[in-house]
Amino acid sequence: MTAIYRIKPDSAFLDYFELHVSGTRRAMNRHVEDWSKRRGVHVEHKAATQGLVQPTSIRMHPAVDDDEWRSRCFARMFLNEEDLSEQVAVHECLHVAMAHERHVHHFRMDYGNEIDEHEERLCHYHGKVVEAVMDLLREEGHRR
Repeated sequence: MTAIYRIKPDSAFLDYFELHVSGTRRAMNRHVEDWSKRRGVHVEHKAATQGLVQPTSIRMHPAVDDDEWRSRCFARMFLNEEDLSEQVAVHECLHVAMAHERHVHHFRMDYGNEIDEHEERLCHYHGKVVEAVMDLLREEGHRR
């Protein structure tokens, strides 16, 4: 079973992302596949994927009873308890922050044709930096 949470990092805004947490990597990948099929959206992932973020453009939807509505969900994060390290969580959080910049603020982060490769490299390094800082803070008694 996968738990799904709605997270609004900033209460001043209506925008949110969903966090999907599965028990194992295999269950997460199955959930991603099922979610993809239900929504008709291909989500790139591999069997070795430990976590991932699927950005979602915020869209204006047609009027219902003369009332237009807007989808406020800008991304979905998929994690699993089996691979849930601080580094994986922080890595995926950076992807969420970047999705927010692109899809909510419409800030064009231009990495050229290799956007996926460059963003992955940045997120991996970011995760390692945060993990190293947190490890040091724990070792030196500043944090549990």
